[in-house]
Amino acid sequence: MHNLIKNTICISLLLLGGINTAWAVKTVNGKKYFSYMVQTGETVEGLANAFKVTVAELEERNPTLKDGIKGGMIISVPVKEGMLNDNLPEISIITYKVKPGDTLFSLAKNNNSTIDDIIQRNSEALSDGILRAGSTIKIAKNSGGLSGSEDKIQERKKQEKLQAELRKKAIQDSINNSKKNYWLEPWTIINVKTPGSIDTLKSEMEWRTITRLKVTGTANLLDAAVVGKRIFEFDRIKALDLHEATGITKLSSKVFQECNSLKAISLPNTIDSVGVNTFIGSGENLEALRIYSTKPPKCTEKSFNGINFDKCSLEVPQSALTAYKSSAIWNLFKKITAIPTAGNEK
Repeated sequence: MHNLIKNTICISLLLLGGINTAWAVKTVNGKKYFSYMVQTGETVEGLANAFKVTVAELEERNPTLKDGIKGGMIISVPVKEGMLNDNLPEISIITYKVKPGDTLFSLAKNNNSTIDDIIQRNSEALSDGILRAGSTIKIAKNSGGLSGSEDKIQERKKQEKLQAELRKKAIQDSINNSKKNYWLEPWTIINVKTPGSIDTLKSEMEWRTITRLKVTGTANLLDAAVVGKRIFEFDRIKALDLHEATGITKLSSKVFQECNSLKAISLPNTIDSVGVNTFIGSGENLEALRIYSTKPPKCTEKSFNGINFDKCSLEVPQSALTAYKSSAIWNLFKKITAIPTAGNEK
């Protein structure tokens, strides 16, 4: 949408119903539109009358209105003759480094912008809904204007509360995942019934929220590759439990490459080999590797390129301790211990 913007200026609307706010005008396919945040209690018919457009014109530009209208929605309204005030300043895009204490609400208010506009322009930086101090974002000054109406103020407060809760959760996740025992916290479980189908079992937004993932059912190498890809993309999954999945017999080369968030991983007893550079670029962050195979899987030293053998602990079945400790490559791990039995997790 933003690539279609050819001209952006500010307008002042002096319309019936008390609307008197500066909004951003965007030219899309030769037609001018401005953005408007719907207030609680407003109707499509009432807005059409106030803005001197037809209901059909509003619904053509905003198809979701056919499913209902509610406060907080951002809609595009066709610009009619006589609405423009060309003396108002043009919108300028600024690059802003987020400071401690900043919120989406305060940034929108201070720059005469909207929370919606800031989020749309910074989809990657705000992909998990968290505004982080030190990150760099783009803000379109004068791109929306904040009304002083009580409804909008309450909506902004709700957004601030949501951001605070997300920050609190992120901090708690960080605390939980800094503990040495990664196996007792709650998991997000994906049960694969058809091998190779894991990519269809969660939406992209659901993947973005996962911090601890357990895969069960019948998975294959493609499923493992998808998991590695998602960990790399969203940089949020700290612990991965594959030990209850059947069908994964080996880890392919680079399957967990650059998975920087991954701190702990458990592998099923069906694993018989580990490929080259499996953890390349992410191994330095790995702190716990648990393998349920009683026979040390085939591997080379390159299989664990990047892993800190002093930092990463290796847990194996009690009956296989001697085999792993005497096996070349596997004995590079400085700390090799037995997997705790049920009810005896440490």
